[in-house]
Amino acid sequence: TCALPIFGAEGGRITGRIINAATGDFIRNAEVGLADGSRSTVSSEDGSYVLTDIPPGTVTVEARHTGYRKATAAVTVAAGATASQDLSLASSAAPAAEVVQLGKFVVAGEREGNAKAIMEQRNSMNITNSVASDVFGDVAEGNAAEFLKNIPGVDLFLVQGEIVNVRLRGLGAEYNSVTIDGVRLASADANKGAAGDARAFSFEQASLNSMDAIEVSKTISADVDANAPAGTINLRTKRAFSRSGRHVAWQTNATVFGGAWTLGEAYGPDDARHRKIRPGGILEYSDVFLGRRLGVVLNISESNLYSENARTNVTYSFAPTAADPRPVVPTAIGLYQSPRLNRRSSVTLTTDFKATPALVLSLGLIYNAAQLYNTQRTFTFTATNRAAVSGTDPLRAFAASGTVTTNPSAVVKPGETYTVLPRFEWRRGGLLVEGRFVGSISTSWYNPLAREGSARNAGSPQLAGVAVRAEHLSAIGGDWRLTQTGGPDLADGRGYTNRELSLNDGRFGRTKVFSGDVSASWSTRLGLPVSWKTGLKRQWEGREFLDQSNARLALYAGPGAGTGIWTDYASAYAFDGDAVGSSLVSSSGRGIFIPSLLAIGRLAREHPEYFQDRITNGSTPGARYQSAFVANTRRLGEDVTAGFLMATAARGAATLRAGLRWELTETDSLDFDPRTAAELRAAGFAVTASTGVATTIPGVQYQYFSKPRIHHRGSYDNLFPSASLKHRLSRDRKSTRLNSSHTDISRMPS
Repeated sequence: TCALPIFGAEGGRITGRIINAATGDFIRNAEVGLADGSRSTVSSEDGSYVLTDIPPGTVTVEARHTGYRKATAAVTVAAGATASQDLSLASSAAPAAEVVQLGKFVVAGEREGNAKAIMEQRNSMNITNSVASDVFGDVAEGNAAEFLKNIPGVDLFLVQGEIVNVRLRGLGAEYNSVTIDGVRLASADANKGAAGDARAFSFEQASLNSMDAIEVSKTISADVDANAPAGTINLRTKRAFSRSGRHVAWQTNATVFGGAWTLGEAYGPDDARHRKIRPGGILEYSDVFLGRRLGVVLNISESNLYSENARTNVTYSFAPTAADPRPVVPTAIGLYQSPRLNRRSSVTLTTDFKATPALVLSLGLIYNAAQLYNTQRTFTFTATNRAAVSGTDPLRAFAASGTVTTNPSAVVKPGETYTVLPRFEWRRGGLLVEGRFVGSISTSWYNPLAREGSARNAGSPQLAGVAVRAEHLSAIGGDWRLTQTGGPDLADGRGYTNRELSLNDGRFGRTKVFSGDVSASWSTRLGLPVSWKTGLKRQWEGREFLDQSNARLALYAGPGAGTGIWTDYASAYAFDGDAVGSSLVSSSGRGIFIPSLLAIGRLAREHPEYFQDRITNGSTPGARYQSAFVANTRRLGEDVTAGFLMATAARGAATLRAGLRWELTETDSLDFDPRTAAELRAAGFAVTASTGVATTIPGVQYQYFSKPRIHHRGSYDNLFPSASLKHRLSRDRKSTRLNSSHTDISRMPS
């Protein structure tokens, strides 16, 4: 027989909340059940629990949670009636007869945070690592990935010292999914373009401070999207119903990079002076109103950080010849100095409203903004060839002649993400119906000229005929001492030749995610308790990428055009090779000439007539225009429809889960519909034979923009079966899990 608890008339129910005796807050994921083990459940987000189908009479209810003492209570239940019983859990670190209120703030915060994480992992059927905000709550910098690096199986991908992507289980970042409260969060990175890793979530804009916990699930069940074989990272927001009343917390902080400790202003990351002690803060307010029917959590955070990243890069030749039998010869040494300013801001507002005893309506509003200001200053010496490097042991010391390049580059990368997350939850007895909807838009772009008044780069000024002596200061380190021994002075800008420069950066990316899903969970008894879950989901994701950097190239044609044009625009910010243990000395003993990108940017704004557009005034204008406005333009869409059914059965210490998920994926790429070479020639435009692209700008405009863009669509569907087995060795010890996650049974793509 199959008896749904909500329709049973003989059995009774026990409801209540699990409360932290020290703080009055509610505890989620506590294990609650009858002492004889016949009924059990887990407390929800607001600490509430429901035990159904209880035989009439007096029973003993007990609650357990790692880090707390077990709590028990005798409850009398009448047939078809509901009994209420709250249970208070006291920390195992406190004396049995005493509640220490200050423990929450002094010592127990991390202990309780770890206990929450342990209970999350014990109650999950997937292989999961969970970290509660009690542990990471004081991370001032805000990047959520900064804390993920402490979780096993998590690998970080860094760019210039900044954590951009996270990899799970050895797979690329594009193979995991990042969600907030279980729904997909939009993420755009203008640097990714249309590459395969453009699907990877960028943590540059994700703030940590409004989160209650981070969950890393390394296996997938049927109720989870199948697009993340590496696993899922879920950011769970804070909820007011998990607290007993009004909470107001604030934090102020200041960060300083250890190598730039100064109370005043100093150069870096650009040629202007900035304070290196950067302020930040967090303000959090939560409260419940209307007799605990309305809960609100507001979190506002701001973080600022100055840091420096420096390294030495050596290029080697591993091709000995008869005339030069040395097995390894250094041919180029590059010194990189990359100071940066990071600013992150976030606002999170979460509201929960109990419209009826059975229905909860929720709304989450999240805004994240970031600006990363990074000046990448490089000095590179390149030997003329292998023979120009002299020294019997060049890995330790050598002399060489060649070319020096100084190439400062300004990276100013703003970004912002807006997320709206409405949802509902309806309960009746053992039936739970949930609905979640999300609209999330993320934008990322580069704009050094408008944001910071800086040119993107100075065109890689070069100085030829330079002789240096290089000494490797240690056997395995990256520390080299370079001393100029001949040629034009490295400190004199008059000898440097210049190529074209970039006045600005033209990269842009935007991602939009709109999705909705509805799921239902209920319990049955078919000889043993079985929990069922089924649901439907529809998600649309659109991505747009532009890279118009070629349209930002310019040629300087003002006064003094030619060799040494940036002599009067030298940077006051000295190049510091000591940051990586290396040193660099010019023939005059002065510093190395580096152009000031702020000065060049100011010159471009005051005298735009000094700069000629590289597309219209350079060679191959058609190819450059096509690259800027056609070849690097992408607009992609993906529509996923999914349905699943999953069952979880428990018997004794063993729990078995099995499920099946179906997904239909439809793709749409909006592409140019170019005219043929014959059509171009018939219209009077010349065509480059090797590429088929018109040689002039009007020709390219006619070739690509005179016809509407077309949609290239495709679709495919898949079945994903999954299964998990968990066996609890004992009530107070960890469980062992055997997981067989989504196995792809593909149908023929249409």
